[in-house]
Amino acid sequence: MNNDEEPVEWTSNPFTLRRYWDDYVYTTVPDPPELVTSRTYLSAGFDRATYDDHRHRCHANWAVQETDSLTAFFKAADDRVRSNRYAKRQSKRALAAIGVPTSGKTTILTSYGKRHQQRRKPDPDQNERIPVIYVVVPSEPYGRGLPMAIARFMNHPLAHVKSGTNTWYRNQVLDAMRDFSVELLLIDEATNLWPSTTPGIAATKAVRTLMEDFGGTVLFAGANLENTGMLSGDYSDTLSGRVATETCHAYDRTTPNGQSEWKGFLTNIEEDIRLLHHKPETLAAMEKYIWDRTRGLPASVTGLITDACGRAMDDYLAYHTGSDAERERFTKAPREEITKDLLAAIPVNHYTDTAPEREKRAEAKKQKDARAEKQRGIRAAVKGRAAA
Repeated sequence: MNNDEEPVEWTSNPFTLRRYWDDYVYTTVPDPPELVTSRTYLSAGFDRATYDDHRHRCHANWAVQETDSLTAFFKAADDRVRSNRYAKRQSKRALAAIGVPTSGKTTILTSYGKRHQQRRKPDPDQNERIPVIYVVVPSEPYGRGLPMAIARFMNHPLAHVKSGTNTWYRNQVLDAMRDFSVELLLIDEATNLWPSTTPGIAATKAVRTLMEDFGGTVLFAGANLENTGMLSGDYSDTLSGRVATETCHAYDRTTPNGQSEWKGFLTNIEEDIRLLHHKPETLAAMEKYIWDRTRGLPASVTGLITDACGRAMDDYLAYHTGSDAERERFTKAPREEITKDLLAAIPVNHYTDTAPEREKRAEAKKQKDARAEKQRGIRAAVKGRAAA
C-alpha cells in the first residue's frame, strides 16, 4: 500500500489527512466573484465554466459566523488548552461539542483547530511539527483504530504496521505525537465511541490513554453525545468525569434578540450569494419559512442555500444553452434567484425534514402524560376521601 491509498473508512472526510487539513488551515477561500449581467454571462466569448466553478466554490464555503455556541466553545477550549499545558498526567481534561445533528459541531471543532494552528507560526527549524491532528471515529471503532487514524494523519510509517499488541501500538503512536509536538487532538463523530461493546470499550480505553499521555488537549464533537456514545453506557464513567460539554444550539427566533441574530445570520450568508438575478434581503423576507424548513440549525440552513444556488444556476443555464428537450421541462423562463418554490423543491436532510412529525409526537406524548398525571391526582384524591 502506498501513502496515497487510504482505507475508505478513514477518507470519508479529507481533513483526516494532514495535507488536506493544512490546505484548509492555510488556504484562503477566494473572494466571491463580481456579478456580471445576463447578457455578458450568455455571450459566446464569456468563460462560463470558470465563472460558475468560482461561484459554486463560493456557495459551498460560506464564512463561519461567530455564534454564541462558537464563542462559548472557543472560550472553554482555551481554558482546557491552558490548564492542560500545566496539569499533571492524571489531571488532563477534555471538552466536547454536543448537540443535535446539523447544529454546527464539526464546523466549531475544525474552526477552533484552524485558529489554534494558525497561531502557531511555522518554524523553519521544526518542519515536522504538527500542532493539530483531526480524526473521525468510524462507525465500528476498535482498539487500534484511533491510534492508526492518528498515524495516517501524520503520514507516519506506523499507519501500515499490522503487528504488535494494541498497547504497544498505542505507545508507539504516542511517542510519534510527542516527536511531532502535537498540541491538539480533534476527534469527530465521537458518538461512535460506544462503550457498551467489547470493541467500543477498547476504543474508549485508547481515548482515555491518549487524553492522559500525549501531553496536549483532546476536543470531541458528536451528535447527542450526552445521551449516546462515550458519555453513556456501562463504561462511560471513565470518560464523563474528564470531559466537559458545550452545547451547539439552533437559532431561536422566538425572542427579539434571537430573531435579530437569526436574521443577521441569513443576511451574512446573502452577502456572498452570487446569482445573476438575486435581490438583496430575499432570505430575510423568507426567514420564517427557512426556519420552519431547517429549525434554525446552521448546517441545515447553509446546506439548503448551497443546493438552492446550485439548482438556480443549473436551471438557468439549461434553459438558455440546453437542448429543446431540456427547455420543455420549464413552464416559464427560470431566473438565477432563490424563491420559496425553489426551496420547497429541495430536501434538507432527514433530521430536519422529519422534525415536524417528531415535534407532533412529542407534543402528543406530553399531553398524554399530563392527562395521566391528572387522572392519578383524581384517583389519589378519591382514595383519600374514602379513607377519611
